[in-house]
Amino acid sequence: MTVRICVIDDDQEILNFFKKISNEISQARFDLITSKISDLISHLESTQEVDLVIIDVNMPQNNGFDVAEYINIHYPFTSIIFMSYLPDYALDGYKYYPMDFMVKPVNLLRLKSTVSLVNNHKSRRKKRSVLAQMVKFIS
Repeated sequence: MTVRICVIDDDQEILNFFKKISNEISQARFDLITSKISDLISHLESTQEVDLVIIDVNMPQNNGFDVAEYINIHYPFTSIIFMSYLPDYALDGYKYYPMDFMVKPVNLLRLKSTVSLVNNHKSRRKKRSVLAQMVKFIS
């Protein structure tokens, strides 16, 4: 199973990092790597198949927590990872139920581990959905 990922950050170095490592995580498919929240929202609305959004907490025009709140409301099965140069933001973000909070620069091994965790959650949700359909069919 593949984890479909979108990354949003205003830091071009971070975006370049994700472009560079996009082939190094076997379970991942990076669908969108952008600095624009509008691109993310458009992508979510058009595909509705995003498993993970990696969001910079502190961007000039938007707050990553606001984006997370929007995702939690409209796409509740989409997981979130926050990232920031400032670890102080970590506690503020937990009310949005992120899978992780990564301090920049992002550690590739930790990212792989979190993507694997998201993949496991996705797999369990899919199995539960199939079981629920079977029970409904039998009833």
